[in-house]
Amino acid sequence: MAENGVCFAHEFREGNISAQTEAVPFLEHCYGLCQKIRRLRSDSAFFRSDVIRWCQERGVEFTITADHTVAMKEVLKTVRDLN
Repeated sequence: MAENGVCFAHEFREGNISAQTEAVPFLEHCYGLCQKIRRLRSDSAFFRSDVIRWCQERGVEFTITADHTVAMKEVLKTVRDLN
């Protein structure tokens, strides 16, 4: 929807509140506005197991940026290409 200039929801927060706080309730709110959501693009704030699980349970494709830590690189080595 970003390509069309559409924003489903936004939330202004105090500066001391982490961007990942209440991530799934925010996604639920957006999904409640439009169940046709099929893709999620996010930064590392949504790199959380509950967000990934939420997407998988609803068939929502996702791309989430994550820091390239040593641990992350090791995990990525174990992922097999499904194509």
